[in-house]
Amino acid sequence: MEQQIEKVEAEVEVEVEESPRVQRLNVNKVKKTMKPLEKKGLIFAALMLLIPFINFLIFWVGVNANSIALAFTSVDEVTQKEVFSFYQFEKLFKDLSSPYNQAGRALINTLQYFGLHIIKLFLSVGIAYFFYKKVPGHTIYKILFFLPAMVPSMVYINVFKQLVSKYGPVYTLVDEVFGYKMPNLFAKSSTASPTILFYVLWSGFGASLLIFVGAMNRIPGEVIDAANLDGCGMAREFAQIVMPLIWETFSTYLLLAVAGLFTESGPFLYFVGADPNSEIYTLSYWIFAQVNGGSYNYPAAIGLFFTVLGLPLVFISRWLMNKVETVTY
Repeated sequence: MEQQIEKVEAEVEVEVEESPRVQRLNVNKVKKTMKPLEKKGLIFAALMLLIPFINFLIFWVGVNANSIALAFTSVDEVTQKEVFSFYQFEKLFKDLSSPYNQAGRALINTLQYFGLHIIKLFLSVGIAYFFYKKVPGHTIYKILFFLPAMVPSMVYINVFKQLVSKYGPVYTLVDEVFGYKMPNLFAKSSTASPTILFYVLWSGFGASLLIFVGAMNRIPGEVIDAANLDGCGMAREFAQIVMPLIWETFSTYLLLAVAGLFTESGPFLYFVGADPNSEIYTLSYWIFAQVNGGSYNYPAAIGLFFTVLGLPLVFISRWLMNKVETVTY
């Protein structure tokens, strides 16, 4: 018996010793047989990626390299030549320290739209859950929430403006019920900004709502049935069963929202028109207005600063979201 065991162990050792050599021979054979295919595949991939690569070099590397150079240059008052300086960043920090400055006001408006975006995500997943549970009247609610996504934005904005305009339906209703005559909501920034924020909230449940409903419909019915048998209520089912099962989908939307933190904006151009001195504009449109007016160095510094500021926020957010335990099914 001991001799048979020693014989088997010797055969295993021989196989282990010979296996690297056999593996190298197999790899060489694969390389020889795949070499012509590899050449054709590389040529095909290179041709397919050539145009987007050229586009990337011109419109991303070239544009951003020029923007970085502009951010660190300013015009010398004596020689009237462009020189290296941090003047643009000094001006930026001074402007951001005051909420009454255009840049500071634009940053506050951007953060308001970002906060509204986060609120919409949580509302969307909550509304999607009620659709998933097929609450009474869910078909009518689906039409109400998906209608803004199906109608062109310009048409929907014009309808909304007519609803809240002076002597419009909302004006007449408020006047008859409360005896209050509403002013023109778009005449002042103090009323125009909240009105546009409300419009963004009202009309922003299209794509994300559809994705969340689809993610919930993929949840195995046996899991929900088992929870119902254990006496699990809707609130607990949503928090402890549904959300962990769709967390990957929800966290993706949440991470995209954080990535677009400093580019959040609204359709205020359709509501109030182009006014470079408007107090309701966000950072993205304010930069566009500055560039459109012929200013390049200061907007480049603003864009570079908020890009550098946003990168660690995205990585930290991703790290925190990965800490949440997910369930695959």
